Amino acid sequence: MQKKLLMMFIIVIVMATVSACNFLSENATEVMKEGEGEDLEIRDELDPNGKYVALTFDDGPHPTVTPSVLETLKDHEVPATFYMVGSQVSQHPDLAKAVTEDGHEVGNHTVNHPNMTKMSLADARQEIEQTNTSIKEATGKEPKTIRPPYGAHNEDVLNLFQDMEMPAILWSVDSFDWKSNAETVKKEVMKQIHDGSIVLMHDIHESTANALPRLLTKLKEEDYEFVTVSELLSLKTGADVGPYYMQ
Repeated sequence: MQKKLLMMFIIVIVMATVSACNFLSENATEVMKEGEGEDLEIRDELDPNGKYVALTFDDGPHPTVTPSVLETLKDHEVPATFYMVGSQVSQHPDLAKAVTEDGHEVGNHTVNHPNMTKMSLADARQEIEQTNTSIKEATGKEPKTIRPPYGAHNEDVLNLFQDMEMPAILWSVDSFDWKSNAETVKKEVMKQIHDGSIVLMHDIHESTANALPRLLTKLKEEDYEFVTVSELLSLKTGADVGPYYMQ
């Protein structure tokens, strides 16, 4: 398949074993992207030959779990990306702001966490726009990427994301934190982890907060460095949330 130009939306399969030069594989999770990012904070000192992982937290902010997650991330000096639900942001704007004040990236996870393939495109657009507004009002930051709830998407939803210039990000490692205890969460992540991983977690479960310290310690022992989603995509594609391509 030919390389796609910037501003085009494509689906790319994220490898089970990723290297900087090869980001595709069978038997993996999709990551959808389109567009070129604006105003993204990419650290200049990152080595493109490093061993990187991007931690992502969905469905918050949560009044007790999110502060615990933030404290652990700060203690370990680890950046992350938070895919926030608009209704939660409206209830806890100070927590949303705390996420960005700690230097983390924010993304859009809709207002009410619907399956966007089962609603009208007009309603889906409203979910995205309202969440962008809520996050911007709370944090001063406008999300540049979106994660569709449940990872659910179809051609119409993908076209909507393209039209709104919102790169859509899924994941390549599922922590299963919604059904697991802390030790199992750590084991699940370590079983699947690879260079270039995007890890799915949720800052609404106590198991996530409890697993995080030991997970970060273990990942550091295996020489992983931590980046935001935008930084990971920049490192792997050479562009600020630029295009993926198959070859």
